[in-house]
Amino acid sequence: MKLDKTYLKEAPIEFRNFNLTDYKLIFDGYVTMKKCPNILRILLFEKMIVILHKHEDKYFMKPFDNMKLPIVKLYRTIIRSNAIDNKSFFLISQTDRDSQMLELIAMNEAECQL
Repeated sequence: MKLDKTYLKEAPIEFRNFNLTDYKLIFDGYVTMKKCPNILRILLFEKMIVILHKHEDKYFMKPFDNMKLPIVKLYRTIIRSNAIDNKSFFLISQTDRDSQMLELIAMNEAECQL
């Protein structure tokens, strides 16, 4: 997988020297956002979630649509299932500066339960 981390130069200081290989991967899967048809790759690590989007043959680690940061720390995150759609869940995160809520849709119900 080719990963473009150009955005991290503009990201908060804690993410500028970010290296995915420093963390243990728990889950790797695909989701879509409620209002955006693009398929996103979601990587769940012990301490964070990384959301990537693909363009041609590269994955990009940068925000788009209403996403503020593609890296979400788990200790400041709430994940709730959607009562209406079994494949959908809400990712609600908070930082010192702001917060964001994303509605993500898993490819199947089993992946949503992770």
